[in-house]
Amino acid sequence: MAANLHSFLATAICSFVLLLSLPRVARQIGLLDHPDQRKHHETATPLVGGISIAIAVSVGVLLLTSAVSVHRMFLLSFLVMCVVGVVDDLLDLAYRVKMFWQIAVALIIVVAAGEQVTHIGYIFFSDVGYGLGPFSQVFTVIGIVGLMNAYNMIDGHDGLAGGCALIALFSVLLILSVSESAPIPALLILFLIATSTFLIFNFDSVVGLKRRVFLGDAGSLMLGLAIAYFMIKYSGSAAGEIKVSAAPWLVGLPLLDMIAVMIRRLLNHRSPFRADRIHFHHLMKDYGLGKGRVLLLALALQLVFSGIGILGVLRDWPDGTLFWGLFVTLLVYLLLMKWLNRSIERSQTRSAS
Repeated sequence: MAANLHSFLATAICSFVLLLSLPRVARQIGLLDHPDQRKHHETATPLVGGISIAIAVSVGVLLLTSAVSVHRMFLLSFLVMCVVGVVDDLLDLAYRVKMFWQIAVALIIVVAAGEQVTHIGYIFFSDVGYGLGPFSQVFTVIGIVGLMNAYNMIDGHDGLAGGCALIALFSVLLILSVSESAPIPALLILFLIATSTFLIFNFDSVVGLKRRVFLGDAGSLMLGLAIAYFMIKYSGSAAGEIKVSAAPWLVGLPLLDMIAVMIRRLLNHRSPFRADRIHFHHLMKDYGLGKGRVLLLALALQLVFSGIGILGVLRDWPDGTLFWGLFVTLLVYLLLMKWLNRSIERSQTRSAS
């Protein structure tokens, strides 16, 4: 336990030191996010949040020898994703290149580490469960890549991606805390500490514009990877394990928003990977909500979704209720986004005339 406390303290201190010192390096090498037509932040901002999380977690892991042996393949994939994300932040890689590396790190976890989802539960309200059989590896890879992109795509508002990730990580911690079969993984707590520390530096209202930092693609992709890994590794149907049908609820808003945005792009005959301003936070701002209210509303929704996932696990709600409830929620979300978009367009038309 003492070793764990030393590890947690080292991670916290390392995070603070890095977030104070890395922005200067970022400005020297051009690792900055510049304002443009889609990004309305005030000044060029260092993209070092992800780097700080990666290094701080790694320092903590070095003090936990058990974590290295148990999670070594994940840690490898995590660090590879960090490097790819930093290169993307610097050079703006094509989405095909990023997708290649996302699939590669997912395969490390699925094939090399043997972590995969093999059963999706009793989704048709019967006593017959549905195993994935030979498709389990493909399903798991798609799930990992999907979660990485979900957090990457929602990372467009101060505190949003980091806040949603923190709630998801805490939800996993809460579920695992009721398990009597295994201790809470210290690695999960390291991620909670590093992510919480980053969030302090993500708000200019707290640290000022000069010290504010962003996650960057490195950070959002790594957090998505970490959340996917913990949910897969600790998935199952026993008490204290994460029901597969509840996992999407724990992810919540990032997953829902990604699916809705990609559907809308495809319906408009556009590439699902082409950036635009139709995400939840964009529409809320265009509708007239202030920056703080947009974040509060988004995190409130995330808490609701994660709460449903937690209750679904702890109270053992039927898999069918959780599974099909997602589709109903997605439909409502799509209709709401469509209504918001039309309201914004009518308002802009009136203002122009």
